[in-house]
Amino acid sequence: RKHLNQKMQKLELKIHDYTLKIAEYQRRGIDYTIIQEEVASHCSELAMIYLRIRKDKEAIVLLRKATQYAPFFDNAYYNLACAYASLGEIEKGLESLEKAVELGYDDLGWIQKDGDLKNLRSTPRYQRLIQKLADKMPKK
Repeated sequence: RKHLNQKMQKLELKIHDYTLKIAEYQRRGIDYTIIQEEVASHCSELAMIYLRIRKDKEAIVLLRKATQYAPFFDNAYYNLACAYASLGEIEKGLESLEKAVELGYDDLGWIQKDGDLKNLRSTPRYQRLIQKLADKMPKK
C-alpha cells in the first residue's frame, strides 16, 4: 500500500507540474502539444490506480482531464467507459466506449471480457458496437 501511495503522489506531482508548464507555455506563446500528451498520460495512469482501488469518481475526474488534454487518446476514453459502467452510469459508459472505438480502440477480446464493462453488455447499443467491431476484424 505504501508503494502505491508513493506512486500516486509522484503522478499527482507530475500532473501538477505539467499543468503549470502548460499555463506558462500558453502565456509565452510556445507550442505545448507534447506536454498535453504527457499530462493526459499521467492522468490516465493515476486514474487506473484509482479504478483498481475502486475510487471510480476520482478516476472519472482524471480521465475527463486526460481527454481534454488529448482528445484523441482512445485508451482514456476506454477507461472512462469502464469507470462510468462500474458506477452504473450506462449512457455515459456507452458514449465513452463508442468514442474509444471511434478513435481506434479495437481490442474486441478485451472489451468482451473486461469485468468493468459488465453493466453495458446487456444493452442493444453495446451489442451493435461489438458487432461493428467484429465485422471490421480480418476473417481467418
